[in-house]
Order: sequence, then structure tokens, then C-alpha cells
Amino acid sequence: MADHLDRGTFGEQGAGFFLGPQGYIIFEGPGGTQKIPGAHQSNHRGFDGGGYNIQKDHLILYDNKNYASDKNIGSATAIDPKVHLAENLDKLIKRVEAMKYLPKQGRILDLLRQTRASVTNGNVKPPANVKIAVMNFGGQSKGITTGLESRGIQFINTNE
Repeated sequence: MADHLDRGTFGEQGAGFFLGPQGYIIFEGPGGTQKIPGAHQSNHRGFDGGGYNIQKDHLILYDNKNYASDKNIGSATAIDPKVHLAENLDKLIKRVEAMKYLPKQGRILDLLRQTRASVTNGNVKPPANVKIAVMNFGGQSKGITTGLESRGIQFINTNE
């Protein structure tokens, strides 16, 4: 694997391991290679991950950025409602509909559909128990720009 993909794969997979101990089941995420059914490389289009916490009834969709710089992240096209969020939600809903044996599949689909309905005019206001976020697993960024924040995206600092 190329060095730039190694760093990306480390961050994307690490983000899933960050959420797992917090009670999230990861139903969308990278596998590091396209040879694994349903997996994708770190530079592949779409969400880097999606998780659901059954106990908290909380859904998270994320894009991980593991930049070496501590500057704020200004671009996360997979989750940006001005770019690919609606398209990626549509694709994810279809994938989740086709999943077998996914715990709470109906509830996850309900939250995904509510989130999709909340994407309007380049912004997103998901239900209170849904977070669309940029994570910094493996990176040094300290936040996101006000542009991303103003569109309904949040930041999860995995370094704290």
C-alpha cells in the first residue's frame, strides 16, 4: 500500500476503534482494501465511517482527517451538505437496507432517513441524536473552520 494510503487507512480504522469502546457498533467503515466485500480504501469516496450506539440511541457519521498540521480542518466533502452529504446518505441508506443481521437496522434506517430529509440549501440540521462530524484520529488538527460548523458539522477531537 502507498504511504499516503497507509496514513489514511490508519486514521479511518482508528476512528472506528475510538468509537467502539464508547458503545458504538460500526456499520460503515473502511477495510483498507477493495478486496474485502463492502470495504473501501482510505481515498475512496463516501463516509469514512458510521456507527450506532444502541444504549444511547445515537448515530454518528464521520469523515476522519489525520493531518500533521494543527490547523483547523476546512474540507470534509463526504459529510459536507454543500458537496456530497445528500448523495452519500442516499447510497448508505441503500447499503443499510441490504444488510443482514444488523442490530437495530430499522432504527438506524429511520435516523438516516431523517438526516437525509434534514439536508437543505447546503446545510444540515440532523435529529438531536445524530452527529455528523469530522474526527482527527491520527492527526493534529484542533478543530474545524466556521464554514463547516455553520453547515451543521461538528468536530470530535480524538486526542483529548
